[in-house]
Amino acid sequence: MDARGSVAVEIDGMMLALLEIPAECTVEYNRWYDLDHMPEHLAKSDVLLGRRYVAPRDLREAPGVVRSDLLGGYPPYLTTYWFGGPLEMTSEQAREGWLALDRTLLKGGRFWRIGRPRHSSRWRVAAAWSRPGCLVRPVAVPYLAHRGVIVALGRAPSAARLGEAVDWWERVHLPDLAAVPGLLGAVRLKWADEIGGGEAGGSETSGDEAGGGEAVDAAPGSDLVLHMLLCEDPPELVMGRIEEAKRYWRAVGRFPAHRGAYEELAFLPYRLIVPLEYDFDITEDGTEEVTARTADVTGDVRGDTAG
Repeated sequence: MDARGSVAVEIDGMMLALLEIPAECTVEYNRWYDLDHMPEHLAKSDVLLGRRYVAPRDLREAPGVVRSDLLGGYPPYLTTYWFGGPLEMTSEQAREGWLALDRTLLKGGRFWRIGRPRHSSRWRVAAAWSRPGCLVRPVAVPYLAHRGVIVALGRAPSAARLGEAVDWWERVHLPDLAAVPGLLGAVRLKWADEIGGGEAGGSETSGDEAGGGEAVDAAPGSDLVLHMLLCEDPPELVMGRIEEAKRYWRAVGRFPAHRGAYEELAFLPYRLIVPLEYDFDITEDGTEEVTARTADVTGDVRGDTAG
């Protein structure tokens, strides 16, 4: 409760959504997202914050990138929605709220339908950290201004040993990362999706929140650890500095984690999208280029939606 008697609402959860969109649709898609889709979802009472990111061609070539099938490889677009308040983000009531809005938008012909959804999942905020000299409280870390993020996804040997993975991050890896110039803070998250079927997030109705990616093993996500690393400097520079620092960490036994306590699954940098500025190139080399094809990326309008 603040000085005025108001109850503070803290961020307690996040949706992670990744999507591929043809490069030739860059301006049209991003204008739709910034001027239609995102404002509608941010207006919901349980959504406290939304961010959008992109991995242009040059960033995808940064040193130290680790791709993961669990996240659909390395999709060019990333969206995060941050939740808080009395409404439980995985509850039927919350899902119905998203579904009702999506149905309205869908009937109005306001959904993007060209592209391919790759992954969607929900996570609970477990802890937050900011570098020395950044004095914000942990609850304020998700709100920090930043130029980009690094999605760091990993797995403990088992759900029973999840604490070992977290302990390695807290005692070894985060202190090491704090010494890397340009890294501002981190949010640690634990898996929250209780959806069956093994998919990372299930089927969604809105384009970027559509379910996709490969199945997460039984008891979905119980052995996973996710960190969102916030970059004060351009993420490609931070990636290079981390990769350089890893040479020393490996030499002294600080990376990878001791006794296999943490297996790195993904380490993916993204730049923050500045609304209405879309001068980035997301074309790819080789056969992985996303072609323009009419595909319903909104998914099925069903009760398991969260988008």
